[in-house]
Amino acid sequence: MEANKIKIVIVSPDNPFKKIKVGGKHIHILNFYKALENKEFNVEVITFKKNISKTNPLAIFSYIKFKLFGNKLAFNLKQNSRFYFLINEIEEDLVKQIKNIINKSDSEEIFFIAEDIIAIHAINRAGVDQKHTFSVIHGYFTFEALDMGSLIDNEDDLKYFYDYEKKGYAFCSKIVTVDSAIKDYLIKDMSVFSEKINVIYNAIDINEFKVDLKEKSKYKQEFFKKRNIITIPNLILIARRLVNKNGVYYAVESMSHLRKIYSDTYKNTLMVICGDGPEKLSLVNLLEKENLRNVILLGQVDYDEIKNIYKAADIVIVPSIYTERKFAEATSLAALEAMASRSTVIVTKVGGLKEIVKDQITGFVIEDKSSIEIAKKMHFILDLSAKEKIEAILDQAYQYVLQEHEYVKHSEKILSFFSIIK
Repeated sequence: MEANKIKIVIVSPDNPFKKIKVGGKHIHILNFYKALENKEFNVEVITFKKNISKTNPLAIFSYIKFKLFGNKLAFNLKQNSRFYFLINEIEEDLVKQIKNIINKSDSEEIFFIAEDIIAIHAINRAGVDQKHTFSVIHGYFTFEALDMGSLIDNEDDLKYFYDYEKKGYAFCSKIVTVDSAIKDYLIKDMSVFSEKINVIYNAIDINEFKVDLKEKSKYKQEFFKKRNIITIPNLILIARRLVNKNGVYYAVESMSHLRKIYSDTYKNTLMVICGDGPEKLSLVNLLEKENLRNVILLGQVDYDEIKNIYKAADIVIVPSIYTERKFAEATSLAALEAMASRSTVIVTKVGGLKEIVKDQITGFVIEDKSSIEIAKKMHFILDLSAKEKIEAILDQAYQYVLQEHEYVKHSEKILSFFSIIK
């Protein structure tokens, strides 16, 4: 079928068009949308629009008591009531928008692509059939809600949301996961048939990050000047949400080891953390405890500004860890963006990271939670004696991203697997 006769609706609770983007899912949606528009598809993105912060607490109580649990008050009402309520509010808002699109559309066929489990349930509740329902899954919904502190660990609630995931994935016609670990999770834990899942690694708009090695010093000078910081030779970037699974604590701790073992390298190095989240306080405490003056927490940074920091950075660290529940980073956009920016990447051997970065070929791969190893790799990369080797790695990394993770090709792979295009 011709592109102009098809409508594609991307459904997500998160709004990727807001100024500050949080996480790889936002960037994926923006790039996917851009690629489909360029191919002249009739494409639309719908997201949750209601301001939940203005909701009367009594409305939350009434929903939990009478709608979710009948007339019985759940024992754990006080713990996770807001999370239950929020999900229901998101679903209902998305359902209205989906029905409105269906009623107004004159397209011959409408395909819905959900970007997470909540979106899948909304599509189902709106009456869309399974044949026209697909999803791109970026992570582990229940486990990540725990990691973010949105969901308090409780056996009954975990079972509820575990089942919530299962029912949603069962409804999808086909599912794309962004790494093999998520595919394994869907097969083993969610009982999804393997033939309806395909691993398609994340992608980026390479042109937004492309920079010549000779130009990096210019971006570095601009970074220091903008923040009134005395320019020093080496800049290290960590662009992560400050949650447990992202392991930022270990990267910051590595600066303490760098100071003890390689003091000259430490003096010439600034580490910048871009991101926010529940782990911020532990990082602030670590900085104070270790008196680490060469680490700066910038908080949430606009995505356009992040791009320039990538171009300035000598090293980008993606220090993700396995959590107690053994879930971890998917295919990291941060690693891909770093390679496109000709910044040397140090990643941990978890999740999708080890699938996209080859040790000493396109970057450096280490064990998770190893702050000493991070320090050693930083020193090696920044040592002028390794310059030739590092430049070879940077070239290989850039070529790899160019060939395997370009966003237009990525969109074609997704549409082809979903049989939206032949």
